[in-house]
Amino acid sequence: MTGPLTKNTSYSGLAVIRRMLLSQPQFRGSEEFLREGNALHEKFLLRKSTIALPEDKHTTINLMVEKLDSHPVVRALVADSVREEKLYVKLNGIQFAFILDIHQKSRKIGSDLKTTKCKTFQSFVSSAIEYGYFKQAVAYIIAAKLKNFFFIGIQKEPPFNIYILDVHQYQDELAYAERELEFLLYFYRHYGTLNKSNTYNEQNKGGHSH
Repeated sequence: MTGPLTKNTSYSGLAVIRRMLLSQPQFRGSEEFLREGNALHEKFLLRKSTIALPEDKHTTINLMVEKLDSHPVVRALVADSVREEKLYVKLNGIQFAFILDIHQKSRKIGSDLKTTKCKTFQSFVSSAIEYGYFKQAVAYIIAAKLKNFFFIGIQKEPPFNIYILDVHQYQDELAYAERELEFLLYFYRHYGTLNKSNTYNEQNKGGHSH
């Protein structure tokens, strides 16, 4: 371990610690995997396209953006919002960095865009629990002082189903995630994280898909 730390962790950085403590494998996604998720975020949230991908991947992303644009709830969640906002706050004495995909400041609502292989809403919820999305939601709600938080899931393949997950409909999961977040921040503050030589460093990687 690195020893006590108080600066510059993130949701993905805490996820490294969680997987280590649970003896789970660390993230080994390819650069192409990350580029595709980042390209969708860029095209949908920022309305630009600067990431090099094969032509068929760009076509798929354009179709996903069209589906997102046509969804009434998605349109409501992104209306009058700040996109891809990077923020730094103190959580339990730790400097915490995060990017809020969609921030409706006047309504104090945040949303995060996820790509997924899930074919049903219930499988997306189960996946969100498995991958720790509720912990991400709790961290962002506290850090940005939000009243509510949504995950916008979109299927990676046709028919590009869209799943709207309102985290406040799952109070038990939120309560558990809050306790887990508190523990991971405590662990980071007192023991640090794994040395970079011992694990894949996720501190600056995205967590946009599964």
